[in-house]
Amino acid sequence: MIRKLAFRSLLAEKFRCVCTIIAMILTALLFSTLFTTAAGLNNANEYYEFKKLGTTAHVIVKDWDKGYGKEFEAIRDHGLVKKAGYRRFLGYAVNSGIKYNVEVSYMGADEAELDYYTPTSGKLPVEANEIAVDTTTLAALGVEKKVGTPVSIDLDVSGKTVTEEFVLSGWFEINKAYPVKIGQIITSEKYSDIWDSKFETDTVNGTSDVSILLSDGYDIEGETEQIFNDVGLAYSQDIISVNPGYNVSSEGLSSETLIMLISGVLVIVLIGYLIINNIFYISARKDAKQFGRLKTIGMSNKHLAAFVRYQAFIMLSIAVPLGIAGGYFMGRLILPAILRQTAYDSVADDTVISAGVIVLILAGAALFVVITTLISVNGPIRMIKKLSPIESTRIELKGYKKTRKSNDGSRADKFAKYNIMRNKKSFAMLLVSISLPMLLVIVSYDAFSSFDMDKYLSSMLVTDYTFATSDYYKNDYIDRENNVKALDREIVDQIENSGFVEDGSLIYGDIANDYASVKEISLPEGEEYALDLYGTEEFTLNDSLIIEDNIDMEAFNNGTGIVEGCWLTSDGEIYPGTSRFETGDTVNITGSDGKERSYTVLGHMNVALGAMKTGITKGSFACELYMNTKQYEEITGNQKIMSYSFNVKKGMEEDAESFIKGIVKADNTLNYQSKYSLAEDFASMKLLVKLISLLLCGVLTFIAIMNLINVFVSSIMVRQKEIATLKSIGMTRGQLRTMLMWEIFYYNGIAFAIAVVLSLIFSPTVFKSIFNEFPFLTFHVNWFSYPSIILVIMFVGIMTVLFVENRISKMNIPEELKTV
Repeated sequence: MIRKLAFRSLLAEKFRCVCTIIAMILTALLFSTLFTTAAGLNNANEYYEFKKLGTTAHVIVKDWDKGYGKEFEAIRDHGLVKKAGYRRFLGYAVNSGIKYNVEVSYMGADEAELDYYTPTSGKLPVEANEIAVDTTTLAALGVEKKVGTPVSIDLDVSGKTVTEEFVLSGWFEINKAYPVKIGQIITSEKYSDIWDSKFETDTVNGTSDVSILLSDGYDIEGETEQIFNDVGLAYSQDIISVNPGYNVSSEGLSSETLIMLISGVLVIVLIGYLIINNIFYISARKDAKQFGRLKTIGMSNKHLAAFVRYQAFIMLSIAVPLGIAGGYFMGRLILPAILRQTAYDSVADDTVISAGVIVLILAGAALFVVITTLISVNGPIRMIKKLSPIESTRIELKGYKKTRKSNDGSRADKFAKYNIMRNKKSFAMLLVSISLPMLLVIVSYDAFSSFDMDKYLSSMLVTDYTFATSDYYKNDYIDRENNVKALDREIVDQIENSGFVEDGSLIYGDIANDYASVKEISLPEGEEYALDLYGTEEFTLNDSLIIEDNIDMEAFNNGTGIVEGCWLTSDGEIYPGTSRFETGDTVNITGSDGKERSYTVLGHMNVALGAMKTGITKGSFACELYMNTKQYEEITGNQKIMSYSFNVKKGMEEDAESFIKGIVKADNTLNYQSKYSLAEDFASMKLLVKLISLLLCGVLTFIAIMNLINVFVSSIMVRQKEIATLKSIGMTRGQLRTMLMWEIFYYNGIAFAIAVVLSLIFSPTVFKSIFNEFPFLTFHVNWFSYPSIILVIMFVGIMTVLFVENRISKMNIPEELKTV
């Protein structure tokens, strides 16, 4: 009976019911859209970085010579391993239609998944004559995308070319995120066995790798060593390559940033709560007379509570699915659109956020709406329980605690002020629910205005260009034969003779443990460390790199002083364990010639900036020591060029960029970083943040506006009989419109003032310190956001008043006075 009554009551109050459902939908839409998009963007960044590296595996075991047998099976079945893949490189496809490198390899299903080569159509090859090919290479070969289509492949193995006939078993998209265009052809295990009868394995062709995705990856090298020991294999750091995508600092977020993030989430949660709570509170006041009448016919407080909750559940059953579905589809539409405008366009069409994460977000949004609704109805239920039938008839005029005397009460602005202050609790909650979204919009605009390209570039590079091998940028400076992937001197000469270089310096680098040692470093037996030695000139030792002020560069240049490399925390302090010496300490280094040389530590350099490190670590720690090139050559006995840093002559930046790009395009073993290309990355990142800010501002503005409209319209409906009484004693339509205009101006003006005051309080303190912590932000206030916000909300307020007043005026006074 109560359920039927609750349902029919909602049908009788269609307008109020629609307003409440809209509030619920908005809350669900707010959470599902924002968090789906935010999670997608975060995952897109991570997904893009791993796809650019070519694998999601934690570690690659190089030169695997155990085949696909029991040793591999033992690794794959180990408890610390989530997934393990096997790949064997068989050669290159050199068909005449192919103008880029196309690798031919055998890989299993797990390896294909780890390397982003899982077929989107068809399947991986099983039979000896089957292959799976990326769609770009299929187009280059002129092969139709149809399972069973014959494919001829000219396979080149160490200069020997053999034409092999296959049939197409499946296809997949080429890895567009990879820095160099590389096609992929996957064969079956059966063909891999046949390959041995036609070709000979050398240092490249026929070699195999094993990719390991760990269950947690907290200690990649330690867990890999444990896996090898458990399965009875010899372990050495030289045979593994750790995915640099997992080489992130273990340092957590700073307390200020963490507080900011938590505060932002709590504000969004509070906004969602207030949207629903305001509507229920006003609805309960409007239905007070109805509840009083129900009490007079014998309905208990328990029944009334059930009545309100049934109504809430009926509306939830409509609102939650619509809000969640709307948020899901908005997220699916917005995310690819944002990614296509950024450097992540190559993964815009990929599934960058898993179905499981989406389900969790949507379930969380739905759960929040349900919990918020149940909490929100408790307030009205408590109010209903306290009401007597007589009090309920006067609830809409309740709020004045004493008689008010005034000689100007007929003024529209005064009348409006008394109306909005009638119920201070409702007024305060509405102000908070409107001002908080405004504050977040202001902060979002400030974030976009705070991008600082100079700060970003200075944190990435200290010179215009840094040129090195592509292996260097992959943290793979040492090859499989334990040789350093040094830069060819002829390439450096070519750049120096181009006419673009204003000034530059070579940077030598080597891991010197095999022939050099530091007397002051002593470790327990069995432990080791990486001794990374570098040779460079004063040109590369920019002040932004050196932690101390005014170090003795004369001592560095004459060979009596060295600089130690270390890492810094977000607070600018030397990260514990990354520095072994204090400024002024004496370091004795024994070189490859057996001679011991003494140096004074002049200071410390932040190796996180610029291309000034090998990326090589092993054992307990890495000791990074920088000296001039002459001292480096005397100690190491080599001239292994790690990188070449240089500045470009003014006005020749575009020509230099085009020249360097041409070198890299002609030889994919080379790569570079430049302020010019980083500026493009910065512009892309700035655009991404702009789009995110616009999305956030759009959603929050929409929520604030709809909440204002919802609450304002609902409050007018509550006072419908009161307004009819005023009209019956002479209030004209123009006076009513003016009074409502003043009410909406009060709401918007006070809420805007609160948001502005809060932003001005927190901007120079909390927001500034948090924004400046990021390497690409320098806090600036965007004053343009303030007039923009007030103009938008005032315009919406005026349109709302016109709509409400027009709706009220369609009813005659007797009809309005009859409304409950």
